[in-house]
Amino acid sequence: MATRKRGDIKLVFKSGEEVHCRNSWAAYGVVEYYALAEFWGADPELETIQHVAADIEEKIGKAVSDGLLSYRGVGGGVGFTVLAGYLLIRLLKPQTVVETGVAQGASSYFFLKALDQNGAGKLISIDYPNRDPEGYRYDDKVDSVYVPRELSPGWLVPDSLRTRWTLRLGRSSDVLPTLDTKIQMFHHDSEHSYKNMMFEYEWALQHVEKGGVIMSDDIGWSNAFQDFLGTHKAELRPPHPDTKHPTS
Repeated sequence: MATRKRGDIKLVFKSGEEVHCRNSWAAYGVVEYYALAEFWGADPELETIQHVAADIEEKIGKAVSDGLLSYRGVGGGVGFTVLAGYLLIRLLKPQTVVETGVAQGASSYFFLKALDQNGAGKLISIDYPNRDPEGYRYDDKVDSVYVPRELSPGWLVPDSLRTRWTLRLGRSSDVLPTLDTKIQMFHHDSEHSYKNMMFEYEWALQHVEKGGVIMSDDIGWSNAFQDFLGTHKAELRPPHPDTKHPTS
C-alpha cells in the first residue's frame, strides 16, 4: 500500500514495515526490490536500506544546498539496481565484488554496507570521474553525472565502511586488465558506450566464478547487453523461477 503526503510517498508492506520515499522513481525501486527479496525468500532488511538511503539523501542535499552539486548531476542514486546489488551480496556472500562507475558513491555505499553486514568480502571500484557540470559526451549522448572538483569520487561512503574498499581511478579499459583475480560479482555503471559496455561484460565473463553474477545499469543506452547475452547464451544462466536464490 502506498500513500502520499506533502511530497513524501509512504510505502506500507504486509509485514507492517514502512518506507518513506521522496519521489515515485525511488518508490518503484523499493517496491521492486521488496518483490525480489520475497521471490528469493530473503529478508529485505528495510530498516538498513532506509538508514543508508536517508544518509545518502542528507549528504546529497547538503552538497546541493552548498552549491557544490546539482540534482541533475547526482546520478541514479538509490534505485532498484543498487538495491538489488545489495540483496545479491547479502545472499551470495561474495569475497570479491568489482564495480565500474562510482560518481558520488551511492552504489559503493550500499555494496560496502552489504559486505559489512556479511562480515567478509571486499569491493574494488573503478572510476574515471567526469568533473564537468555540463556532462560527459560519447556516442552522440550526454551523461549528465559529474563529481564536483571539491569532492572525491565515492565521497558518500562513510569512513566506517572503507576498510573493505579499494578505489582505482582511471578508465575501466585500462584498469580492469590489471586485475588478475577471480570475482563473484560484477556491476557495470561506467561509460555506457557500446564499446565500453561490451568490453566490461566480456572481461567480467572471463573473471566471474561459476554461480557468480554479472549486473549492469542503464542497459538501454546501447545494444551491448542484448548482444552480449545473445553471444554467450550457453555460458550465462539467469535465476530459475523455481529457485529461491540467484545463479549466474
